[in-house]
Amino acid sequence: MPDSPSTSRAGLPPIAVKLEEPDIHDEDELDEGSVAGPGTSEQDELEPPASKRVRRSKTSPKPRKRVRGKQGGLKGLMNMPIDIFTQIVYWLNPGDLISLVRANKFFRNMLLRRSVVQIWRQVESNLAGLPPCPPSLCEPQYAALLFSKFCTLCGASSTAKPDTSLLTRFCTSCRDNELVEVKMAGFDDQRDSALVPCSSNIKLGMSGPRPRGGLDSPVCLKSEVKEVNSMRQRFSAAKDSKGWTAWKTTRHKAVLERYKYAVRICAYIHSIEKSRGKELIDVRRKRRETIVRRLIDLGWTNRDMMCDREHVKSWRALVEVSKPLTERIWTNILPKLTLLLEENRARHLEDDRLARRIKHCDYIDEFLIGMKYSENPLEPIAKALGAQLPVRPDLNAPFDILAPEDPAELIFGNPFPNTQLALTWDCLADLIEREIPIGELERELDARKDRIRSKILEWRAGIERQLVEQYRSEFDHGDKDPIVTVRGSSQVTSSLSPQLRLLLRADTVFMKCEVTAQENSSESRRLDCRGYTYYYPSLVCNLRDIFDYDEPLESPDFDSQCYREYAGLGIIIKSLLQSLGMPDAARIELLDMGARFVCGRCADGKPVTWDEAIGHYARERRKWDKNKDNKPVVSVRYPIMHRNVHDLEAQDNLKPLVRVVTEQEARRLLTPPPDNVRKQLCIMCDATEHDIDSLRPDAMVIHMKDVHEIATPVEGVHWALRISMDTLFDEWPERWNAFHDGQALSS
Repeated sequence: MPDSPSTSRAGLPPIAVKLEEPDIHDEDELDEGSVAGPGTSEQDELEPPASKRVRRSKTSPKPRKRVRGKQGGLKGLMNMPIDIFTQIVYWLNPGDLISLVRANKFFRNMLLRRSVVQIWRQVESNLAGLPPCPPSLCEPQYAALLFSKFCTLCGASSTAKPDTSLLTRFCTSCRDNELVEVKMAGFDDQRDSALVPCSSNIKLGMSGPRPRGGLDSPVCLKSEVKEVNSMRQRFSAAKDSKGWTAWKTTRHKAVLERYKYAVRICAYIHSIEKSRGKELIDVRRKRRETIVRRLIDLGWTNRDMMCDREHVKSWRALVEVSKPLTERIWTNILPKLTLLLEENRARHLEDDRLARRIKHCDYIDEFLIGMKYSENPLEPIAKALGAQLPVRPDLNAPFDILAPEDPAELIFGNPFPNTQLALTWDCLADLIEREIPIGELERELDARKDRIRSKILEWRAGIERQLVEQYRSEFDHGDKDPIVTVRGSSQVTSSLSPQLRLLLRADTVFMKCEVTAQENSSESRRLDCRGYTYYYPSLVCNLRDIFDYDEPLESPDFDSQCYREYAGLGIIIKSLLQSLGMPDAARIELLDMGARFVCGRCADGKPVTWDEAIGHYARERRKWDKNKDNKPVVSVRYPIMHRNVHDLEAQDNLKPLVRVVTEQEARRLLTPPPDNVRKQLCIMCDATEHDIDSLRPDAMVIHMKDVHEIATPVEGVHWALRISMDTLFDEWPERWNAFHDGQALSS
């Protein structure tokens, strides 16, 4: 059986930090005239130094490091008697001793003697909660691991945290050279991985292919892997299985002890970091409070210290620092702080000016809103109709985007300029720039109310004139003095301007043109009824104010150049008005009537609003234009008869295009039928994509007669219940053909 290899105190090899005996003849660090350090006797000091042989070298010696005075700043410690030095050292902490060890060879040789181990243990005990030195390390190694920022192997600077399982702190180079992933360690038996301490807190920076899961694999020291493999080979060569088992048991216990120490050390490090974090917070707080107090004494305010997003980083770099404020630091940062404070104050003054300006704009906006709702040009028409004008909204009420709009606003809305445009007028522009209190602003607005009213009337007249010019720009209307009636009389509107009377007519409808004249000719526009419709005054009243007064609109005024007469829809409206006997009616009157218009050509017409009645005829025209030939979607041998009952120019249809019903009749027509009534569908309209259905059997009979000229409709051939159409439609062509074959034979 071979001799067991020597191990450290707990069976693990120590981390290599050489403990050197002091070399009293090494004078690289000490000048020739230096006095003896601690531990020398008076006799030694009195003896002359041994003669030295003069170096004969052609090369000049390296320049010595220049220090201030003899031994620089450490002169006092090096000349101090050993007993006093020892008493001072007892009050230090391990980090201070490590700093002394790294200072020069004098302290290194003195503090790394085995005889001073009691000093290291004493300074370790000065730190409450610090676990004792692990068995696999000596005290200087333990202190260097926890309290220095250097690699425990090569001594290079390292920002890595100490690994409490491996008891190492490696630089990048040593980490990649000395560590290996357990899966790639090369154990002779993979079960031997339990015999070496492992860590999952270190990620290697190696490149190249890695095994699956390699990124999460723990790492261990290559030297310990090599030792375990070597021991296995030695015991295997000696065929000593009992010795190998005993060694593994001892080794495994040492690894478990290492892990126990790792938990204790890790807990201590976390407690120190937490305590240090609180200390840094207190330091930052005291520094911030001191800086703020001094700045206030210099005349700055707390608001001057409020930085915007652009400067807050610079402010924090000077104030929110975990370093006590000294007079030297204060002298250095004060000019930088002053520059930031001056910028903050200038910005805050500008913000205050803009805030006052916006406050003035808000007050002017409220003043204009009051004029808008108190001076409505449509008030005479509303009185003639017995309708209520829009009520001024409560500007202090919370805004509700889901709240329904006031119906009166949709009908009797006052065409009014938005506030941003009004603020450009001479009578208002100077008020937003003057630094005056709100009370004086109120008096100024009251004094200028007549001038403001004149500007509003001038603006409104200009808008009406531009719209009329656009309306008449392509089609000749001839009549330059239009008439608009309310309840059959033009007396109410006689005092209005000709432009306003034209715009208030029900058949004055606009469309937006955003294409060139070549692409959208006048003739095609006359027949077009597919676009969005715009009416006066709603197309002006729908303009929304933008309350960001600091960024003016590019074009706050109303743009009338994009509006043209919607001639295609105008033809429909004129025909409906003629059918009602109200050719000159005001649109406002028709809107005020509500849902009382019923299509006279539909067999099952429902009461709708005026705009819905117009839309109904526009849709019927588009449907007819889409399938004028009434070609069915399925193949049949007999054509389908289909009359365009919504034709505006049909001379043989004596039914009115639209009729007005009373409110009582409107409610009756809107009453739903009983639940047991099934919806009937016209199969012929469905086959030609006209899609007509009804819940009234008598309405389906009327539809068959008016549209298809069928006096006696047959179920399954001409009409069917909608619920059965999914299965019936595939059979319908044969039924249609068979029905007409029978009709032909009987005739």
